[in-house]
Amino acid sequence: MKKNYWPKMCVLLLALAACDSNDEVPDPNRDTVAPQITITSPIADDTYLAIGLVIIRATATDGEGIKEMRLFLEDRAGKRIPIDVQDDGREITAKERNINQVIQPGVAASGLYKLVVEAEDHYQNVSSRSVEINLITEDLAQLNFYTAFTTTGWFELADGNQDDLNLSDFNLAFYTILNRNSWDYNIEPDFVNTFGMDFGGHLQLWTTLDTNKNEYLEYSEFEQGMEDLNFFERWDIDKNELISENELTDGVGALWDENNDKEVTADEFKEKIMKYFLP
Repeated sequence: MKKNYWPKMCVLLLALAACDSNDEVPDPNRDTVAPQITITSPIADDTYLAIGLVIIRATATDGEGIKEMRLFLEDRAGKRIPIDVQDDGREITAKERNINQVIQPGVAASGLYKLVVEAEDHYQNVSSRSVEINLITEDLAQLNFYTAFTTTGWFELADGNQDDLNLSDFNLAFYTILNRNSWDYNIEPDFVNTFGMDFGGHLQLWTTLDTNKNEYLEYSEFEQGMEDLNFFERWDIDKNELISENELTDGVGALWDENNDKEVTADEFKEKIMKYFLP
């Protein structure tokens, strides 16, 4: 007797048709939670020179780990400028990655900008967080001294957004000014002498600092020199053993006010800010 296989074949074909190979069966255990992002620097509504320094500190955490972090500068029109993330964001733990880097915005127009941080986990969940900052493109000569000095980003970089500098951080911050070749710590005597003249009219400051006369400025010599210059004690107006940004600004301004008229003009500050406090 000849068997009829057609009924079984039809059932099989219907079953195959019902299972579209392009459709993925949802995984009930798939992670759908996007990473959490925290931005600690810059502070919202802070103002920076476009030629200054902006320190970016952001952390992303996710239960399944962070695949990638992205960084953008966004203008008022929504146009985004991508910023390279150093080391793709440093991995702290298997579930945490951070950004800790300094940028020079270099935008063409003054205004309000958003610094946008994105984070993506290993399941393509993406989250975004932003902070608004003001950027100034005007020439330093068009600004008053206080605005020009406090928008360089130098103090934020020096104090780590802690609002004040203790003596140790204060000395280290000024050491970085003199140590222009940080890769070999070879501080130039001529630059030290220029610094001495610009910060109080000190002649041949290198000779004063290099006490052991080995033609190399050791950090202990620098610390002693800073103590002798007495910047920290004189500028610490409220005597709390900390230097605020206002105290630093007033202290430097007093040194640069060459005609002692209580006003630091662009002729007195522009070149020096460019030389010592901007990259």
